Amino acid sequence: MKKITALLLALIMVFALVSVGSPTAAAAGKDRLVIRVASDNGTIDYHNSTADNVTRLRSLVCNSLMEAQRDEDGNIQFILGDNSIATDYKMDEDGMGITFTIREGVTFSNGYPMNPSDVAFSIKLYEGLTGFDFIDYANISVDGNELHVPFTQPNASVFYFLGVMIPVYSEQYYNELGGEEALAEFYSTSAIGTGPYKLADWVSGDYIDLEANDDYFGGAPIIKHVRIRMIAEASVALMELETGGVDVVIDPATTDVKDVLAGNYDGEGITYWQNQGTQQYVLGFNCSGILGDKNLREALCYAIDMDAINETVYGVGTTTASSIVSQTAEGIVDLSENWPYPYDPEKAVECRNAAGYGEGEVKLIYLVGGGDAARTAVGEMMANYLAQVGIEMNIVNVDKSAWASMIKDVNGWDVHLRGISAVGTTYLDYFTNLLASTAHFENDPASADMIAAINEIAVTMDSEARLALWQDFQAKYLTDYLYSLPLSQVNDYTLVNDKLVGAEKVSLFRLNLKDAYFAD
Repeated sequence: MKKITALLLALIMVFALVSVGSPTAAAAGKDRLVIRVASDNGTIDYHNSTADNVTRLRSLVCNSLMEAQRDEDGNIQFILGDNSIATDYKMDEDGMGITFTIREGVTFSNGYPMNPSDVAFSIKLYEGLTGFDFIDYANISVDGNELHVPFTQPNASVFYFLGVMIPVYSEQYYNELGGEEALAEFYSTSAIGTGPYKLADWVSGDYIDLEANDDYFGGAPIIKHVRIRMIAEASVALMELETGGVDVVIDPATTDVKDVLAGNYDGEGITYWQNQGTQQYVLGFNCSGILGDKNLREALCYAIDMDAINETVYGVGTTTASSIVSQTAEGIVDLSENWPYPYDPEKAVECRNAAGYGEGEVKLIYLVGGGDAARTAVGEMMANYLAQVGIEMNIVNVDKSAWASMIKDVNGWDVHLRGISAVGTTYLDYFTNLLASTAHFENDPASADMIAAINEIAVTMDSEARLALWQDFQAKYLTDYLYSLPLSQVNDYTLVNDKLVGAEKVSLFRLNLKDAYFAD
């Protein structure tokens, strides 16, 4: 059971919104959907794991208080919808809490009834996790079908963290397993949810099978069987798509996407989904060491040709970043016409000299995790550019788990490249948690100003006032703080069987297949 869940998760978070399909059309089409994922993360614990192939499972087997949908401009919104556990909400007048009206008549996939107390129980399981510390767990209360969640302070990201990030678990199932003493087992079997699908089988490293939850409160899925196949090689995945062994290829090779977009692919029956990506690739700086001097960070920014790196390494998969976080975040300011660091080697030398270093005196370590080929290629191009301005950069490759630990430490590295996602107000979590834990900017006097600015945005519940503060922050981040440099805006492509109707990604991690079907 444990192994079954991991792959499911991979599916879930990747695709989300589906236009309504026709049950009669489904009867004529095939009744099994096969989705390719590149790896098996070896766990179904989407409570503690942030691995892509785990978090994607959640939206297929579970529901949250709210759901994510794309608006007509492609931006992701957190709303009440047909698949949300809540049917209404009301913020406290002082912004210090929220009351949700809980949907009635919902059952878990094992037949247990879902009650407002299950939602309260599920929220309390997140006590102590990063990003959820604004919740006043001790005073959560239930009155009939209304759930009141008080806060320790206002939080502009409430609809993200509380609304969509917390899946609803069964308290009855938790107690039957043994409660706190069986918590690990509970999380590893937590695919018992209220969602449109439920786990059927899992063969580690091979596939996860889901079957329709015919008692789903939002209506039974049209496609009754979903298989998530793990296929590491992109070329094999494409061949399977061509021959009908796979219907959806997640994370296709850039070359394959290029061929499909350019019409160079000879096969029939393959189309693609293209979404405004939620992710950016960002250069992170370790400000505890030599890069604590902003002049030297600016030297790196002027020294590299971002356009050339994106075209050479990523191609169709990315465009050069023009905003400080992904364009799917709220109120983005497009800085493309006023980017502060155009490619300018002479300016890079000036900044290096201003930091007090001569040619050859700056030696940096660029840290790569898991032998990532693209990140390594970016590092190689950066090293060549930096050598031209008298800065040496060496690439150090470590395994993925060591990389994740090392960037949280102040020793052993200077620059890294990572992907960060931002939708709605989630940029707040990036600046207050992820960036703060890896940039090590505590000794930089400017960091206190940055944290104060972000904290003010986070507690501003009035949307217009918050947007004004956020847009002012965007204009200053790269020039006044510069603890990271946005490098690439990711374009989200998925290769798909063109007979599949009604499936559309909401984000890298979320999908809804309930109304999908195969046309004749």
